[in-house]
Amino acid sequence: KLSLIPVVTFPILFGSLFYRFGKIKNTANRQRSNEGRIASRLNEVLTAVPLVLAFGQQQYEEQRFENESAQNLEQSVRAARLEAAATRTVEIIGALGMGAVVLAGSLQVLKGAILPGELLIFAGYISNMSRPIRNMAKLSIQFSKARVSAERIAEILNIEPEIVDNPNALVARRLKGKIEFEDVSFDYGDGNTVLKNISFVVPPGQRVALIGSSGAGKSTIISLILRFYDPKSGAIFVDGVNIRDYQLESLRRNVGIVLQDSMLFGATVRENIAYGKPDATMEEIVTAAKAANAHEFIEKMDDGYETLITGQGKSLSGGQRQRIAIARTIILNTPILILDEPMRGLDGENKEKVEDALNHLMVDKTCLLITHDLEAAAGADITLTLRHGRIFAHGENAEVHLLRNR
Repeated sequence: KLSLIPVVTFPILFGSLFYRFGKIKNTANRQRSNEGRIASRLNEVLTAVPLVLAFGQQQYEEQRFENESAQNLEQSVRAARLEAAATRTVEIIGALGMGAVVLAGSLQVLKGAILPGELLIFAGYISNMSRPIRNMAKLSIQFSKARVSAERIAEILNIEPEIVDNPNALVARRLKGKIEFEDVSFDYGDGNTVLKNISFVVPPGQRVALIGSSGAGKSTIISLILRFYDPKSGAIFVDGVNIRDYQLESLRRNVGIVLQDSMLFGATVRENIAYGKPDATMEEIVTAAKAANAHEFIEKMDDGYETLITGQGKSLSGGQRQRIAIARTIILNTPILILDEPMRGLDGENKEKVEDALNHLMVDKTCLLITHDLEAAAGADITLTLRHGRIFAHGENAEVHLLRNR
């Protein structure tokens, strides 16, 4: 009969804990989301300190950080209170159960049904039984918080890339570089068409300049060639094979790219130049640097090619960063090149050196040059002017065949 008393408290105990755990999980979820936002915002601000200082927004950013931190602190305090409430609930219900056992047992002792010693031993059993239940409650609270963290990690790990290899994808060996767009249309899923049924063919070794206003679709064409996205309709061919049928990594290894603001890694100059070809010899690295007009200033650095680049190369001039990026592309010797405003923002001297390096880089390669500079586009075999997602061609010759928009 005495055993029934603590058993009756179990449903009340577990029901209360289940209710508390639900609240703890929701609070922990909001807390982890706040922490993610704070970390993301802090990273953005720290990488844009010059911009924040230039606009005089130090106090604004500080105030915003304090507000977000205060919200996170509030969630943390709420979670701590819920944890304390869950622990106290277990102890209170356990104490009430023990009190009921002692009261009922005392009545049994007075009636002579049991001995006083038997009541003491039974009370000891109940105390021993309640201890692991209290420990289980504490572990359950920790498990509830850990489960939220695990679910957030799982959300990221379960994200599947939209662009994947076909089961029977071909390994692209050394490509010749023929590029063909056939009735290609594309939008970013917002309903605004970026490219509209464009078609053109570029034979191997030709230079194509893509010009047009911002948002005309120049960078989108490059992204489609690299298969960062797939066309909504139409097809893209390289050497007569639909790029969907190529293995992604092997296709991209045939494409070299130089951006207008080339990023350098926190590594030595040598490692940055050899980034796409880690097994490159020192002779290959130096040869690439010389071809990019970078060897001279690299040799003048404190440690030469072993000089450590920090801050994404901000200690270097724009022309120096660009020439190291060009050397990084030269060493790959890819048949297809993509140049995205490679000389934008450079002064006269650096522009001349970078231009000389690019001319060396583009020899016998299919090259797509994104530019707003008509002078830079003048040396191309064909100029494709993009307007509102459509192409207007200029400078055609016998070797380049352009299919007009339909």
